[in-house]
Parts: sequence; structure tokens; C-alpha cells
Amino acid sequence: MRKHLEVMMNIRQKKLFKIILGNVLLLFSVIAGVIIITGIPINFDIIYEKGSYRPNMPMTDIFGAIRTNFDFVISGKVKELEILGETVGNIFTSAARRSGIVLFFGMVLAVVIGIPKGIIDSRKRDRTGTFKMLQSLITLSVPDILTIGLVQMLALYLFKNGMTFLGIGPIEFKGDQFWYNSIYPILSISILPAAYVARTTATAIEE
Repeated sequence: MRKHLEVMMNIRQKKLFKIILGNVLLLFSVIAGVIIITGIPINFDIIYEKGSYRPNMPMTDIFGAIRTNFDFVISGKVKELEILGETVGNIFTSAARRSGIVLFFGMVLAVVIGIPKGIIDSRKRDRTGTFKMLQSLITLSVPDILTIGLVQMLALYLFKNGMTFLGIGPIEFKGDQFWYNSIYPILSISILPAAYVARTTATAIEE
């Protein structure tokens, strides 16, 4: 039994490593894509001339601008760039702090909801294994973007109808002026982790 649990833990660790590695590669790909797109000159265009399409500037100029943009980001000079009177460094620091707060409380909420849910599921011996599995898999199979979109639609509906959420509000569906503006983002990112924690907890108790 102990050996079986060790094998299961190793399999889960490998799956977790693959997920983390995939997400890291995806993150770097997105960052590289953003740098490439923002490095393209603003006056770049595709023109139609003599029966064919061509760029309005040499490709060497385009690649040179993209390379300069990469150097600008890697060297750290980008943080001194001003946007609407505020440097990129200050904007990034403020956004990172707020994102960190949302992520922290999202994970806390996921654990607070997931562990009790997993304990309750493990005690429902009368339910079939298929039903219990589907109960968690349906939640886990929903893409993050869809979950966030549904929560955002709920936020928009409540705000437009002047309704409160948990006795707070009406909460505006956008912005970050007040502390309670972070409630919907926290709720959005906690749903999937809560389902995963619940499933893992129930499986661990049953084994």
C-alpha cells in the first residue's frame, strides 16, 4: 500500500512538473510575442503596388527595431519609459503588488473552500465513484478564460442592476480604486484551484 502511494505521488509530481514547465514556457512565449509586436515600428504598413503586397519599409529596419526593443527590455531601460506621466517601472511595481495580493487571497480562498469540500466528498460513500469524479472534473475542465468571463458577466449584471455581492456594493465590474474591486478577480482565480484541492483531499482521505 505504501509503495503504491509513493508511485502515485511520483506520478503526480511529474504531472505537476510538466504543468509548471508548460506554463513557464507559455509565459516566456507570450512575453516574447509582446516584445516582438511592440517592437514593430508604428508607421509600418503593408501597401499594394504593381499587383503585389509589400511592406512600406525594408525588412532589415523592422527586424532592427524588434532587436532594439529586445535590448531595451533586457537591459532594463524600459522601466524608465514614461506612459501617461508614470514610468513603466512604477506601473509594473504597482501592478505586481496588486496581482500578488489577488493571487495570495485567491489561493487562501481555494484552500479554505477546497479542503472542507474534499472532506465532505470523501464521506459521501453512497455516491458512485463516477458521479464524484465528474463533479470535480467538470469544474477542472472549464478553461480559465471562460471562468473569468462568467464571473465578469455576473459582476456586470449585479452592478448594472444595483445589486450587492455578499452584502458589499454594488461593486463596479472594473477598476481598482477600492479594496472590494479585487473580490471578483480573487473569486475568479480561486474556482479551479479549489476544485483541484477538493479532489486531491478526497482522494487522499479515501486511499
